[in-house]
Amino acid sequence: MSELSIESTHITVRVLFFAKSKDIVGAKEHSLNILKRNTYKNIFKEIVSRFRLESIQNSIVLARNGELFNIDEDGLVNFENNDEIAVIPPLSGG
Repeated sequence: MSELSIESTHITVRVLFFAKSKDIVGAKEHSLNILKRNTYKNIFKEIVSRFRLESIQNSIVLARNGELFNIDEDGLVNFENNDEIAVIPPLSGG
């Protein structure tokens, strides 16, 4: 039973938006409630859906607390309250 309560514990993370993602969302930061034990793949899908980032989903990367992560990873990860998830769109440059 305690395993079930651990699995269903929700926490709040901060989602930070930059460049094009910030333009689409209309804000530089939002809070998001997620399961404490989650996968990077699920977090990516939730962020894309919740913040309507479908138009750039194939070109963005995400970082947790400053470290890039693989959005195709299926393993469970323990997230913590106030973790920062940065949405980083492609950089244009020249």
